[in-house]
Amino acid sequence: MYRQKGTGVPGLARRIIGPAVFTFGLLSVSPESLAQTPNPTASAQASPTAPTPAATASVEGATSDRPIAPSLKTRAHREEIPVSSFNPKANKIRWDPAWPKFRTWEYVTTGVMGVAVFAALAIPPEPDRWRDMGSFDAEARSVLRIKDDSLRNTARDASDLVLTLMVNQLVVDATLVAWWGHDRPSVARELILMDLEAMAVMGGIQAIVSGVASRWRPYRDTCVGPEEKQTRDCRDNKEFRSFFSGHTSGAFTVAGLMCIHHAYLPLYGGGTREGLTCAASMAAAATVGMLRVVSDQHFVTDALVGAAVGTLSGLGIPWLLHYRGGADVTAAGSKSNSTFSVRLVPMPLGIGLAGEM
Repeated sequence: MYRQKGTGVPGLARRIIGPAVFTFGLLSVSPESLAQTPNPTASAQASPTAPTPAATASVEGATSDRPIAPSLKTRAHREEIPVSSFNPKANKIRWDPAWPKFRTWEYVTTGVMGVAVFAALAIPPEPDRWRDMGSFDAEARSVLRIKDDSLRNTARDASDLVLTLMVNQLVVDATLVAWWGHDRPSVARELILMDLEAMAVMGGIQAIVSGVASRWRPYRDTCVGPEEKQTRDCRDNKEFRSFFSGHTSGAFTVAGLMCIHHAYLPLYGGGTREGLTCAASMAAAATVGMLRVVSDQHFVTDALVGAAVGTLSGLGIPWLLHYRGGADVTAAGSKSNSTFSVRLVPMPLGIGLAGEM
C-alpha cells in the first residue's frame, strides 16, 4: 500500500534528467562553425601590416582552446577592451594546469552513485521506524506550515520550479558562458563533469539515507480514509522518505557549485558579479528549503540536514578533487581581478563557509 502507482522516479532525479539531456544534446553541436564564420567588417578594416594568419593562430593558441579566424583576432588586437567589463575577448577563463582534470575513477564513482539514486527505490519502507517528529519539529511545523491545502500545493510546486531553474543555470554557465562566451570547450567539459559528480554523490547519499531512515513525512498523519480520496502525496511511496530533504540538498549542492566555480573562474567577468551570483544561488537554495517546510513536505530538521549535506557536496567535492591544486586565475595566466573568494573554515561545531567580496 505504500508503493507509488506511477513511475517511481524520485522527484529530485526528474529535475536533473531534463537539464542533463539538454546539456549533452547541446554539446553534440560543434561551435567550430561559429569561430570560422567570416567577418567582412573586420576584414575590411584590417591594417596592411596586420599579422599573417599563421602568426595570428600562434598568438591565439596561447589563450584559447583553438584558433579563431584571423580577421576576428586582428580586430581584437586593435580594439582597446577594458578588462573590467564582461567581454570574453578580454577576460578569458582557463583551466589551471595545477587542477587535476576529471579522472577515470571519478567517472566510475559518478556512474555508481547515479545508479544508486534509482536503486534506492528498492529499499522497502518501514512505517514504524521513525514516527516521532520530536518537540522541536512539532513546534516548528505548527508555526510554519501553511494551513490552506491549495496554497501548500502551490508552495510545493514552487520549490520544484526554483530547483529546476537552478539546475538549468549550471547548464547555462557551462555551455553558453564557458564554452561559447569564453571559447573554452575544455573548461566547459570539466564544469559539466564536476557538476554531475557532485549531484550524483549527493543524490545517491540522500536516496539511500531516506530509504533506510524511513521517516514519516509531516503530512503522513493526514493520510486517512479510502486511498482514492487521499491526496497525491499520500498515494506516493515517498511518504516515508522525509529525512533528509532531497530538494533542499539538491538546491544547496547547485548553490555550492555556483559559488566554487565563480570563486575560481571569472565566468561573468570577475569582481562583484561572481560574489553576487554566489549570494543569489544561496538565497534561492534557502528559498527551496523554506518552501519544502511550509508546504508540509519536510520537517525543519530534514531541511537543515539537507542544506548541510548539499553545501558540503557542492563546495567540497570540486575543491577537494580539483580546485585546491591551484590558485584563482583569469585570462592568460594572470592573477584574478576578482575580489570574491570562498573557503571552508573550521568552526566549533563543524565546518563553516567564509568569503570575501
